[in-house]
Amino acid sequence: MRHKQNIRKFGRDPDHRKAMFRNLATHLLTHERIITTLEKAKEMRPFIERLIRRAKKGGYQGNVVLKQNLFTSKAIEHVKKVLVPRYADLPAGFTRVKYLGLRAQDRASAAYIEMIGNPIEQFEKNERQETIETNGLQTFWSWEHKIIRQEQEYFQNLIQNLEAQIQAEVESSVSAASDATFNNQLKADIESKFAKKRHFLEDGLKRAQFEETIHLKQEKYNRYERLFEKYAFPIGEFKTLSNSHQGERITL
Repeated sequence: MRHKQNIRKFGRDPDHRKAMFRNLATHLLTHERIITTLEKAKEMRPFIERLIRRAKKGGYQGNVVLKQNLFTSKAIEHVKKVLVPRYADLPAGFTRVKYLGLRAQDRASAAYIEMIGNPIEQFEKNERQETIETNGLQTFWSWEHKIIRQEQEYFQNLIQNLEAQIQAEVESSVSAASDATFNNQLKADIESKFAKKRHFLEDGLKRAQFEETIHLKQEKYNRYERLFEKYAFPIGEFKTLSNSHQGERITL
C-alpha cells in the first residue's frame, strides 16, 4: 500500500531526486528566481522553507545543513548575508510559485519559483521608469503605441478619402432634372461599387483598435510573463476580425 507516500518521484530514484532538488535550490538561492516545471516548483517549496528556517537558527548546525544541501559557496553566503536578514521577522512563506502556461518545446506546465522580496520583483514594479531613466529612450510599449496610432490614422484617412471620392462621383452622376427614384438608385449603385473597399478599410481600422486594447493589457504583464508569451496577442481572436475579407485583394 502507498499510505502517506504523497511525494512526486519525477521518474527518479531517491539519490537522483535529492541531487535534482539540491541543484534547483542552489540556483534559486543564488538568483532568487528560476523557471522550471510547475510540479518541480511545488515540490521545491517545502524543501526551501525548511532550509531557510534551519539557516535562520544559525550556529554550527545551520552551517552544516546549508553545506549538506547547497552545492556552491556563493549560494551559502547569499543565504547567510542576504536572505536570513531579510526574513528575520518572517516566520514562514519565503517562496512564491506562479504558473506561466505551457512550454512551447514539450507542452509541460511551466512556472517560476522566487524568493519573496527579491530584487527582480522590486525592479519589475518600476520597470518602465527604470528603462527611461537608465537609457533615456522610449520604452518598447510607447514605440508600439505610436505605431498603432499611426496605423489607425492611416485607415481613417483612407476612409475619409473614399467617402469624398464616393460623394464626388455621386454629385457628378446625379442630375437635378432626373427623377428622385432614379437618383436614389444611382446613388445606391455607386455606393455598392465601393462597398467592398469600404468594408476592407473599416475592418483594418477595427483590427488596429483591437491591437491597441491587447497591447494595453500586455503592457501590464511583468518581464517574465512577456518573455514567455513572446509579446504575442491572442492570434485566434485576431483572426476572427480578418476572416470576413480573407483571400480578397483590394487595391488601396
